[in-house]
Amino acid sequence: MIIKLFCKTEIYILLFGRKLDEFMKNIGAHKLYSKNLK
Repeated sequence: MIIKLFCKTEIYILLFGRKLDEFMKNIGAHKLYSKNLK
């Protein structure tokens, strides 16, 4: 039971981490794009 919960949590952390990484990259790209426009 505890191991199952831990595995699920780990998967969620990995998925969330990937989403967060994409989000940060998008923000970084947006900032670069805004700088290039000015």
